[in-house]
Amino acid sequence: MAVNPELIAILVGGIVIFLGLIIMSLRRRRIIELEKRIQVDREQVAIRQAIKQLEIEESILKKEDSLSWLEKKKRELEQSGTNITLPVYLTILVASSLLIFFVVYKILGIVFFALPFALLGFYFPEKLVKVKLEKNVKHFNDELIKALRRMASVMRSGGSLKQALDDVSRSRSMPTAIRMEFSKVLSDMEYGLAIEEALYKLYERTGSKDVQFLAIAVEIQRQLGGNIAQTFDTIGATISNRRLMESEVKATLSQINATSNILSAMPFAIGGLIYVISPDYFEPLFESLAGRFVFLVCIMFICVGVVVIKKMSKIEI
Repeated sequence: MAVNPELIAILVGGIVIFLGLIIMSLRRRRIIELEKRIQVDREQVAIRQAIKQLEIEESILKKEDSLSWLEKKKRELEQSGTNITLPVYLTILVASSLLIFFVVYKILGIVFFALPFALLGFYFPEKLVKVKLEKNVKHFNDELIKALRRMASVMRSGGSLKQALDDVSRSRSMPTAIRMEFSKVLSDMEYGLAIEEALYKLYERTGSKDVQFLAIAVEIQRQLGGNIAQTFDTIGATISNRRLMESEVKATLSQINATSNILSAMPFAIGGLIYVISPDYFEPLFESLAGRFVFLVCIMFICVGVVVIKKMSKIEI
């Protein structure tokens, strides 16, 4: 029987093509399995990095939770720049409470009714310290943006982190407060502290949450790897964008604040005008205990209303 060469060629070609398809299928399967394994490894690495970041953040935030009320208050007084020590502050709280208590007791003549008003003596000094602290922190954060951008520029040009800190502390274009604080950070690092610990001490001195966030970000970058210069740029941009949003929110809520201030001041303005026109008009109100009590309660409600409106119109960004 004669063998047809063309048929043999077709059979051999079909077998080769069949084997090629099988080999390609097996290779494709191995590639898919390899890609899945790589994807799983990446996810595991990302999970480990996220867990590490959470552990770092938790370790820093635990320092805040471990502080007592007196320690937090002492640090707030130092951050506010009021030069008031903790014993003096506690004395002011007690003195203001006693003063308000005696004033209300002089008006009402009943100790039981005067005691709740004495709590206002704790509110006003606390509010003054908070306002001073927020003002200092806002001013520091505004200047911190320039310092971070300058440090990022130095590090991108080949400088080290210490050189970037030294450049900021020596630059005459930087505000005095920034130069002094970054000089302290550089000194802490020269004495052996890690950069994140030195930045955390900067947070303790200034009270800036942005510095606390910077300390956490730098520690994560140092342990997990990354570009610190880019981190400084990113944090600086984040702070700048938040300042812009805060200014927009403040402009939007300015009408609400103005309205609340006018409405709060109107009772006192009208009462003062009536007293100037007719001094005897309010005598029946103050002659009776009920009238004096109603007068104080109205003042208290006005103050509470002002505080509530301020809280509602204050948006944290």
